[in-house]
Amino acid sequence: MHLRSARRLRWVFALLLALALAAPAAGAAGTATAAPPSSVRLSGNVPGWVTKATRLGPADAGETVQFSLWLRFRNEAQLRRLLAQGGGAHLGFDAFMQQYGPSAADYQAVQDWLTGQGFRIVRTVPNRLYVKAEGSVAQVEQAFHLRLDRYQLPRVRVGGTTYTDVIFRANSQDPAVPAALAGIVDAVSGLDDAPYYQPQVAQPADQPTLADSIPCGSQGITDRPCHYEPAQLRHGYGVDRIPYDGTGTTIVIVDAYGSATAAQDLADFSRRYGLPPADLQVIQPFGTAHLPPQNPHFANQQGWAAEIGLDLQWAHAMAPGAKLVLLASPNNQRDLDEAVNWAVVHDLGDVISLSWGLPEYFMSPATARADERIFMEAAAQGISIQNSSGDSGDEVINLGVPSADWPTTSPYVTSVGGTSLFLDPQNLFGFETSWGTTIRGWTPGGQPFDWGFVFGGGGGVSHIFPQPSWQTVPRSLSQGMRAVPDVSMDADPYTGVPVNIAGTYYVYGGTSLSCPLFSGVMALADQAAGRRLGQAAPLLYPLAGSTSLRDVTPRDTSGLSVTFTGAATGNTYVVGFGQDSSLQVRNGWDEATGLGSPWVPALVQALAR
Repeated sequence: MHLRSARRLRWVFALLLALALAAPAAGAAGTATAAPPSSVRLSGNVPGWVTKATRLGPADAGETVQFSLWLRFRNEAQLRRLLAQGGGAHLGFDAFMQQYGPSAADYQAVQDWLTGQGFRIVRTVPNRLYVKAEGSVAQVEQAFHLRLDRYQLPRVRVGGTTYTDVIFRANSQDPAVPAALAGIVDAVSGLDDAPYYQPQVAQPADQPTLADSIPCGSQGITDRPCHYEPAQLRHGYGVDRIPYDGTGTTIVIVDAYGSATAAQDLADFSRRYGLPPADLQVIQPFGTAHLPPQNPHFANQQGWAAEIGLDLQWAHAMAPGAKLVLLASPNNQRDLDEAVNWAVVHDLGDVISLSWGLPEYFMSPATARADERIFMEAAAQGISIQNSSGDSGDEVINLGVPSADWPTTSPYVTSVGGTSLFLDPQNLFGFETSWGTTIRGWTPGGQPFDWGFVFGGGGGVSHIFPQPSWQTVPRSLSQGMRAVPDVSMDADPYTGVPVNIAGTYYVYGGTSLSCPLFSGVMALADQAAGRRLGQAAPLLYPLAGSTSLRDVTPRDTSGLSVTFTGAATGNTYVVGFGQDSSLQVRNGWDEATGLGSPWVPALVQALAR
C-alpha cells in the first residue's frame, strides 16, 4: 500500500470532508413531512453531512431498514452528579437498574408502539437502553413522519484513488414519535446507512514486515524503520519492575468483523516473545461478520484484522496474566456501539479497550447522547473504558477544521493519546515526544516529494461535552469543554511494534497501540488494588506532576529523523518526529499528550492506594 493510502485507513473522514466544506448541493434537502399535533420531533437525529450532499431521490420503499430507539435513564441528573465525583459508583448491574435503568413499563411501551406500527423487534437488551427494530422504508417514513432519500457524495480523490458514485440513504428531518414517548425516547439511530467507526492503526511507509525493521534502541536513530519488542516496552515503562501481571482481571477488546486467525496469531506471538499463553475468549454476540453489500470498500476488513491483532497481542504484552475477551461486532456501524453495551450489561470485564473512532465533527448530538449512556453505565459499575484519541492530529488534514475524535471525548471514557518513544541501547527510558510524523523524500528517479504532516496523535476539545469537574485543565486550553487526551503512550509507527497477522509480522503503530497498552496498565492497577478502580481519567489528574506520570515537555525535534529506502517502492523517505499538526506540547497537560505517559511502578502504587 502506498503511504498516502496507509496514512488514511479512515479515508471515509476525508470523503466526508468534501461534504462539510462544499456548498449545499442542489436538491440536498428532502421534502419536508408534517407531523401530527400528537407527535414530538426528537432533536439532533439528522446526520450533518446530509445538507451538503446531492439528493438523488427517494429511497426504495421496499428496502429494509434496521434502526434503534434509545431510551433515557431514570434519575439521570442524579446519576450525573454521582459520576461527577470520579472513579465510578461501583454499583452492581441489578442495583444500577433499580436506581437508574429505564423502567420495564416504559420499555414495553416503546416495543408496543413499534409493533403497532408493523415493525419487527430485532433485539432487546437487559438494561433496556435501546430497542432494535426493522421494517421497510415506507413503514419508517409513515411511523416517524419523515422522508428517507438516497444521497450522492461528491467525487473525492483520497490516497491517490478517486471514488465516485458513493451513495447512502439518510433522513433530512428529525423523527417524530408520539408525545407519550417523547420523554422516554431520546434518539433514533440507523435511519441512515453511512459507515461510522474506523480503526486507529498506522503503518510506516511501504508496510514493512519485521524483516524490513530492526529493534528500536539497539542503534539509536537508524537507517531503517524500527520496532519495540514486548520486553523493551515493558522495561521502558517499568512494567517488569512490579510483581503484577493482571492475574484475576479481564480486559475486553471490542472490535468489528472479527478475525479467523486471532487466537492462533496471539498464541504464536506469545511463544515468539516469551509470554505466557493467553487466556482468550472470543464472543460474537450478534452473529458472524459480514460485508455490507453496498460500498464494500468501506468495510476495511484488513484494517480491522490488524486492529484485532494489535489490540490482543499488546494488551497481553502489558498484562500477560489478564484474561482477554474479544467481542466482535458484525460490522463497524451501530452494532459496534451495541457491542460495547453488551460488554457492560454482561459485565464481561474490568477494563474495556476501544481502539476506533471518528471525528466528533460528524457525530449527531442524538447519537452521542445515546452512546454516552453506555459509558455512564460502565462508569457506574466501576468499569474502566479506554479509547484511542485518534491518528490524524487535530483532524484538519481530513476536515479542514479542527476536531477531536469520538468516543474519546466522552467524559466517561479515558482518552489515550500517542507519543514517539525513545529508549537507549539498554532499553531504559530516554525521552518521549508527541507523536507527529512528517515525511519528505524522493523517488528512485530522483523526483522529490514533501508530504508534510502525515499522521499523529489526536487531541483537542469537544464540541459537545463540557469540561468535567475532575479535569484540572486551564480553561485557556479547554475552552470550558472536555479536553483530550488524558494520558499517552507509544503510538508512532516509526517507534512501533510487531503485530502477527495470519503468520506474517508487520510493524504497526497508532493510538490503537497506546490504547491497549494503557488498558493493560489499568489491569495491573486493578490487580494491585484488589478491586476495580473504575474510570481511570478522574484518578489520573490528581497525580499530575508526580512520579506516576512523566510529563512530555517541549523539546527541539528538528534534529530527529530517520532516512531509509522503502523495500516495496524504492522511494527514499526522510521521517521527522514531534510535529503533531497544530497540537502543541506544553509543560503540564497539553492537547498533544495529555498528562504525559505512565511510569508504571509509581502509577500502579498510587492508584492501588
